[in-house]
Amino acid sequence: MHMRRIDKKGFTLIELIITVAVVAIISVPLLQYFSDAAKHNAKSKVQQNAIIAAQNALEELKAEKGDITKPSTLVATSGAVSASAISRGWQLQSVDHSTGNYEITRSCTVNGSSYKVKAEIKPVKQFTNASGAAVTYHEMEVPKMDSSKDIVATEKSTSLVNAQMQFYNWYSSYCDNNKKDKTLGASYFKDKLKKTIYIELKQDVAKPTNAVARIYFRYEFNSSVASYPPGIGSSSTYDDEIVKKSIPANKISDIYIFYTPDSGSTRDSIVLDADTVNLSHLIKNEQLSLFAVSQDISSTNELSVDANSTSGDFFNSVYTNLNSSNIVTGSMSSKFSKSASGEYLMTKRSVKNRIADIEICVYKGDSILPANFCTLVRGSIAQQ
Repeated sequence: MHMRRIDKKGFTLIELIITVAVVAIISVPLLQYFSDAAKHNAKSKVQQNAIIAAQNALEELKAEKGDITKPSTLVATSGAVSASAISRGWQLQSVDHSTGNYEITRSCTVNGSSYKVKAEIKPVKQFTNASGAAVTYHEMEVPKMDSSKDIVATEKSTSLVNAQMQFYNWYSSYCDNNKKDKTLGASYFKDKLKKTIYIELKQDVAKPTNAVARIYFRYEFNSSVASYPPGIGSSSTYDDEIVKKSIPANKISDIYIFYTPDSGSTRDSIVLDADTVNLSHLIKNEQLSLFAVSQDISSTNELSVDANSTSGDFFNSVYTNLNSSNIVTGSMSSKFSKSASGEYLMTKRSVKNRIADIEICVYKGDSILPANFCTLVRGSIAQQ
């Protein structure tokens, strides 16, 4: 029986050298591959985090409820930084006053990595409608009444009753003094009176930079409805003062009149009387807006707004809640604000930047340098 001889010599030196060489040749590209893969993964993670930072910023700006076309909505442009500005973390970098474009930046951290986010806001005043035409956007504004700069007058529930009794007293006194029988009662005058709402703006003698604003309701007998009763004539008027206040002339903004329409076919009237000689250097032309609010709307309500020869210069617009079928006349009729369909408007319409284009760049680290650039995201926002 033959036994197989086992060779126990192992590798020769030459074989070992050849083996090491082969392993080295194979390992170099493998190590390079793993190194490149690690670098690629790290770079991809940085890119992914940057995209997250950019998308978060874009979504936040789109969700902003304020007017994003104004830097002050997002950052404090002057004075102390507001709490809301601090919470957002944005800082204003630059503003192009010719275009309205502005840049803001802030630092953020995503998955443990630091980034610098830069957003450029580009306001756009026009948008393309369904027909493909460029349209300037007009935003409806419902102004808030501010007692420091607005004048508000509401007709009293007792105004007409007091006026009615005053005219009856004049008639009654005449009858008593002339020993004539009284054939008319106080109720007779209820639908025989017409009222005119007067708005006076006079310079305050005690404080020349102020204007004294006085609003009163004047009641007269409507001779077009019935002939004058005994003791009552064209000069018989009853005035009910609603408001009288001194206010800095350059601060006056809006005048609100809340009134109850006259009964019958009488047209309601508002008369503006401003001391243009002494107030023209304090009140700018078209500085004021008038809101005439009828507290009882019907299809027969009519309104006339007149002014003295130059008062209209101070008034930019007149707004009312009357129906479009109502007849609005007077020297101020051209100042009434209407919609495209002819409806009277109870709100202001002003040109607004409806659209803002947004461009967001994200940089690695805390510096805005070209070498640190990671990603660019663009979007648009419509201000509703």
